[in-house]
Amino acid sequence: MVSSIRDSISSRALTVWGWVLWGLYGLRLPWIPLRRTKPPRFSFSATRSETAISTPPAVDREREEGKRPRWRAGVLSGLEAQVVAGNQRSLYRREAPSPPCLEPLSTQGDVFFEFMNNNGSFKEELSKDLKGLQSLYEASHMAVEGEELLSQAMEFSKQHLKASMQYLDPNLAQQVGMTLAFPRQRMMERFEARRFIEHFSQDFRKNSPIIELATLDFNSVQSLYQKEIIELKRWWRELGLTKKLPFGRDRPLECFLWTVGLFPEPNFSECRIEVAKAVAILLVLDDVYDSYGSLDELILFTDAVQRWDIQAIEHLPEYMKICYMALYNSINVTGYKILKEHGWFIIPQLTKQWQKICEAFLVEARWFNNEHVPTLEDYLNNGITTAGTYMALVYAFYLIGKQVTKESADLVNACPKLFHNSGRILRLWDDLGTAKVLLLNYLIVSH
Repeated sequence: MVSSIRDSISSRALTVWGWVLWGLYGLRLPWIPLRRTKPPRFSFSATRSETAISTPPAVDREREEGKRPRWRAGVLSGLEAQVVAGNQRSLYRREAPSPPCLEPLSTQGDVFFEFMNNNGSFKEELSKDLKGLQSLYEASHMAVEGEELLSQAMEFSKQHLKASMQYLDPNLAQQVGMTLAFPRQRMMERFEARRFIEHFSQDFRKNSPIIELATLDFNSVQSLYQKEIIELKRWWRELGLTKKLPFGRDRPLECFLWTVGLFPEPNFSECRIEVAKAVAILLVLDDVYDSYGSLDELILFTDAVQRWDIQAIEHLPEYMKICYMALYNSINVTGYKILKEHGWFIIPQLTKQWQKICEAFLVEARWFNNEHVPTLEDYLNNGITTAGTYMALVYAFYLIGKQVTKESADLVNACPKLFHNSGRILRLWDDLGTAKVLLLNYLIVSH
């Protein structure tokens, strides 16, 4: 809650998110070039016009008609055929190489027994199969509590992958390092797509239609993301929230990247944009409660949000009037879009989520003002709300609009266990990152 914590998190987050955005969404990076004579490579110096690809007319027509291009189904069918044709007795299917992320990784322990010796350990000769070790390491991350065999697989593969790096050429060592640092189950789908297009273009035939279509798909989706970023930045600039409140976090792109991780599919475009807008406002409100507003001002603001009456802003400080109007207008605009597109009037549900968030923010402010240290359970129960996960998932449920019925809406509004646990995971994961930064800062200062 103290500002030093916020500054530490901010610098770490901006570094990470800035690097990913730069490499993934083409803010400064050209598209993936598509060549028929060589496997596709990434060019960091070519201009966008030099690397842009020509989309087949059939794909253009389908895109204009709002349909999902038919060639995607063909790509998946081709990959599935290669996986089925693979050698089942190899850790990595060499006869028909396909991305491990597309192979079904089973968490059934007995699948790995054939790779173990009589002593119950993994066979040492497997340490010479580099790609097999990478696949085994990735599979081990699918383990759940109590699956000791997969835990053993993780230690075995991790040990030998680390030992092998010093003997590999730089490119291969980089691939192994990425596998160890970023397990696929914790990575974003579109970020992985770019890496695997480059990686597996070396394994497939030079004129492989799979690589060609994967490149086409990546460029097409990247173009859509770029348009969404432009729209989000325009909205944020016109909102002018951080211009009036310079202490607030100015991170719409970070919020957008988070939504891409949740909803990467092209047809969720509006959902990504609207959820990113909500989270961007949430971050500024968090800073109001966390580092700027006095306790008396925060009580007034929370009361105004609870009343949800435009007349309530008369008694607020000037900077809080800006916050209140930004939140008020944002909820109404999103509610109108959902009503227009899906026929659901959900402004009361959205308002309720923000009221809960402001209440939870005020609880944290009281703790800090009174120098009260809450119990772990109290902190987590309150932190699940302040993390904003439940709010974002409610937004997404109605924005996607599929299978929304009165029964499903009542279930979502009642905060199902799935939403509760998602918020708990995010809260703990975020605090774990904060703790690491604080520990690092302490070690630097103490030495």
